[in-house]
Amino acid sequence: MYRKLILAFSLIVGVAIVFIVNVWYDTNRFEESLKSSDKTPTTVKPSDYQVIKPPTQNNNKKIDITANNGKDNTQNSEEVVTKPTEKTQTPQGTQSLTDPVAAAWARLDYISKNIYEYGEEFSPKTTELMEQLKHTWNIPGEEGRELSIELLTELANLRDPRSAEAFIQSIFENRLSGKLLTEGLVSIGPPSVPLLIPYLDDRSSGRFDVTADVLSLVGEKYRSELGGAVEYIIIPKLETIVASETEKLGPFGRFDKQIALQAIARLKQ
Repeated sequence: MYRKLILAFSLIVGVAIVFIVNVWYDTNRFEESLKSSDKTPTTVKPSDYQVIKPPTQNNNKKIDITANNGKDNTQNSEEVVTKPTEKTQTPQGTQSLTDPVAAAWARLDYISKNIYEYGEEFSPKTTELMEQLKHTWNIPGEEGRELSIELLTELANLRDPRSAEAFIQSIFENRLSGKLLTEGLVSIGPPSVPLLIPYLDDRSSGRFDVTADVLSLVGEKYRSELGGAVEYIIIPKLETIVASETEKLGPFGRFDKQIALQAIARLKQ
């Protein structure tokens, strides 16, 4: 009997050693590639960067943000958010766009202010559904979860990029999960990215897998629209996670490193 116990214990230890060696090998191999590369930029976030919500519905008036120095021109028609001219593509206050990192942050700022430029549509029902969703979070148990999923499904079908905020709150604050949420964020595209970037630095929610997965999928599909954000913001932040000491990354540090490696591999294909 003791011989069987010793044999079983030896097998367990052997499997554990193989797993640890594989993780160590993958991590070290990637860290060596980082050291040999001279293309990794320094991540610098402009102090004035912020995510700004799009204009809300205003009694079915048309909002033209390209004229009268940013003042609203109102007409009797359905509300639309018009595409800015070339002069408004660079957010005011951004310095020296010859710096590719600053230019990438400026692009994210532009995306956050022009969320309807990427094929999605404004829907007057979005605000109402998002308010209803907040109430379902206070309903305990399976009933609250089912109501939340029902409203999130409606939001996904509307394809209004403002709903990205509702998807993100559901994932990181209310612990909901599933393809509906991740696919909803991916379908929204670039407007999801400025909202997800902070979760590359703050991984306390334990949902770093969702952050990395969505950012890598959106980055892969919309690389040109993101204007350098993949190369100068997303990948460097993922590389920082891989190069960090596992103990400093928190209880999920080892897994976060593996997830980051997978996301980098997808974005560098």
